[in-house]
Amino acid sequence: MKKKFLSIFTLMDSSITNDRGDNINISEMEIEKIKYFPISFFASILGLSGISIATEKFGIHSKIPFIITFTIFSIFLFAYFLKAVLYFDEVKADFNHPIKLHFFSAITISSLLLSIASLEHFLFLSKTLWFLGVVSHLIIFFITLSEWLSRGFKISSITPAWFIPAVGNIVVPIAGVKHANIEISWFFFSIGLFFWIILSILLLFRLFFDSDLPKKLQPTYFILIAPPAIAFVSLSRLTNDALIFKTILYYIALFFTMFLFLKLYRFLKSPFYLSWWAYTFPISAITIATFLYDKTINVHNKNDIQFFHFLFNGFYIFLLTITGFILFRTIIGVFKGEFCIKED
Repeated sequence: MKKKFLSIFTLMDSSITNDRGDNINISEMEIEKIKYFPISFFASILGLSGISIATEKFGIHSKIPFIITFTIFSIFLFAYFLKAVLYFDEVKADFNHPIKLHFFSAITISSLLLSIASLEHFLFLSKTLWFLGVVSHLIIFFITLSEWLSRGFKISSITPAWFIPAVGNIVVPIAGVKHANIEISWFFFSIGLFFWIILSILLLFRLFFDSDLPKKLQPTYFILIAPPAIAFVSLSRLTNDALIFKTILYYIALFFTMFLFLKLYRFLKSPFYLSWWAYTFPISAITIATFLYDKTINVHNKNDIQFFHFLFNGFYIFLLTITGFILFRTIIGVFKGEFCIKED
């Protein structure tokens, strides 16, 4: 079966043996890349999807950003599916890893974000992506929560990556209010908000009283921006009321953005890792939230406040700049063979 499955590859220059002893006509280099394809690659889809949505808010109504992101997502999904078929033990190892476990949720969140990005251009595709994302994310979240309860994690195991499954729940209402009964969106929003608060307390306890994150994971600090920013966007979709709570959510996100921007230079001095993609989606989130807050505050205020409009433009330019750099550096890393290799 695997021989037939892998016959789609046209560059077959040698015969090797896989984990089960089957001979497969595919180069050893290609099979090694599949074997060690990192689940964390899907974090890039979160960032690229965020740019697609932010670009719409900026006034550039183009299908191209979504099409590019959807294509990359499809390629990554196919690559990880290959990894699951050929090297299921490696996928199990990813699942059993205390950090990589949470990036399985990045796959389902990618589907939800792509649903938002395609909402104005491909309605049926948007609804399909949303439905698949909601069902799969709920399953993944149940599994992840079961793992949290059963593995006996230490406080030092908690990182901002733990927020990823919670954020997925908060993302659901953004497109969900258009695709399904609003009660479904309220259900997911409530779950996400609850676990964001709990995980925030746990993470701050770890950082205050245990240890700092390793340098490789320090870009994931920016994930702290995403939950309150996305919660503000989702709540804005769910109701026109609750202005006070929306304002609190936005300013919490803005505070973390300001605080982490002050430390950005120190983070960027560290070597490049795939974890740098953790900068992109949170910055996308605060960019989109700022756009909506600008609209919200000016509806409820007689004075025309221009500050948040300028802030949105600044965030958007910064988002394009840092994402362009990270994308360029990732492409260079792919050509240099820095990824899809066995980790120490």
